[in-house]
Amino acid sequence: MSSTPSRPNSPSDDEEKAEEIRLQQKREERIRREAERKAEEEEEAAAEARLAEIRRRKEEKKKREAEEKKRIEEEERKKREEEEKENKRKEEEEEARVREEERKKKEDEDRAMKESQRKAAEDRVAEETRAREEENRAKSVGALVRDSIARREEEKERGKKNCSSCDDSILVVGKKRKRIAMIPTSAGDPDDSDDGFEPEGDDDDDDDDEEPSPTPSPRKSSKCDRCTSKGVPCTLIGEGSASCHACRKAKVKCSLVGNKRIVRRSKRVKREDSKKEETPMASSSSLRIDALEESNRELSRRLLLMEDMVRFIVQTIRPIDANEESEEDRVKRTGDVKGKGRKD
Repeated sequence: MSSTPSRPNSPSDDEEKAEEIRLQQKREERIRREAERKAEEEEEAAAEARLAEIRRRKEEKKKREAEEKKRIEEEERKKREEEEKENKRKEEEEEARVREEERKKKEDEDRAMKESQRKAAEDRVAEETRAREEENRAKSVGALVRDSIARREEEKERGKKNCSSCDDSILVVGKKRKRIAMIPTSAGDPDDSDDGFEPEGDDDDDDDDEEPSPTPSPRKSSKCDRCTSKGVPCTLIGEGSASCHACRKAKVKCSLVGNKRIVRRSKRVKREDSKKEETPMASSSSLRIDALEESNRELSRRLLLMEDMVRFIVQTIRPIDANEESEEDRVKRTGDVKGKGRKD
């Protein structure tokens, strides 16, 4: 305000000043209110911003929690699925293992059953084959025995110059008869034999024209009936004697000499035999004789067994056809005996 000369204030001036003061106060009041309002607006805006931040954080927290929950649920689901798959795989493997064990067990049972059936069939076939072989062998052995008996009977009838217990050939050298040992094949007749063997001729023991028959050495080729029937070796003993150990010990006639060639024993030989019978043999000699007889018996048994086996192999063995019909079955089926017609 411009300075004016001081003069007394009029009522109008005071009123003007008062109005100005009121206006100024209102203006200041308005400014203050605007400032307050602006401050309130700013405060409200800040509060709204804080509230929005809080809400945003809350939403983010909820979102994170939802995502975490979803992730956990997804992991649990995957874990459950993997566990279910693993359990299913284990169950399938267990079922497959059980099925495989059952299959193998069934195969083993089938194999064992087939093996038992095959073995039973093989045993049955082997038993049938063995039975047929035994039957054929029995028939063959029976035929062999019958042929042997018939051959022996025939040799008895025509064997006048040979030893009745063997096929020894008899040679006449001067006035003495000697033997050439051969393989035994037949037995002689005990009724046409004597217990001695010496050169035919004079009965006197003073016969100087003939030399005494040499003592036969123990041999296993010539057999008498007694030794042949018992299946033991026949051994000659004694000077000028044709009696074997067994017949001499049993005091029976020995059939070692052939039919129609019975030789009477000389008085000298009879006297010597009577002396030998009266004088008991030494124990050592008896033991040696018994041991020799036992060894000869075993050897004879083995030789006879080998001879029977060779005869069986040579004469009777032939391939056996499993489907071949035996003679007995054919006779039972047809009733026709071969070469004789039907039985009825």
